[in-house]
Amino acid sequence: MFDSRAQFREAGFDVIERQDKPGGHVTIMVGTHPSLPDKVFKRYPNTKDLDYQKSNYKKRVEGVERIGEFIEDRRLMRLLMPRKWMVRLPDEFGSRRRSGYIIVADKLDIVGNKDTCEQYRRIDNELLAQLCVLLWAFPNFDANPSNIPFTKDGRIAFVDTESWNRKRKKEEEPRHRYRYLLRYLKDHLSDNQYDRAKDMLKRFARYEG
Repeated sequence: MFDSRAQFREAGFDVIERQDKPGGHVTIMVGTHPSLPDKVFKRYPNTKDLDYQKSNYKKRVEGVERIGEFIEDRRLMRLLMPRKWMVRLPDEFGSRRRSGYIIVADKLDIVGNKDTCEQYRRIDNELLAQLCVLLWAFPNFDANPSNIPFTKDGRIAFVDTESWNRKRKKEEEPRHRYRYLLRYLKDHLSDNQYDRAKDMLKRFARYEG
């Protein structure tokens, strides 16, 4: 079942197509299944070492816990974190007599990448403020539109938490974190909202600096 996307599909999963990255980096397989229509399943193919897979899945679940707690504690109610579980598979799904794991997550009603980009261009002040607060707290998160898409009810969802604690040493310093986040936001916001985000992030940098 997990040898390839083709095998994943043959097992009954509706697979979301993704291109593997240059340099031979294999992206995770993502699919839904009619037996559990409200869940999404994520797993690397069997070509990925099981120890790597286990470590990667742990990061994803830890990201859900840490970012989810932050959203709840600060009542950032227009940001959404789906629940995510790391589930051990029966032994026959493993290799070398070791069983593997699979990620199971809540399926969200998200819009496509094009619509997400359009909504970032017209994001309102309240949602922009909540987004800036979270991104400042987790500056190493890979915040591209496919990882933080809009939902159909106008919230922003954090669907890929693998990079929540990725180490970028420079971004530990407020001034570098400020510049890094601005580079990201400039590509996705209107000029007016970019200026508003710039002012907010500048205040955060001054406070911590």
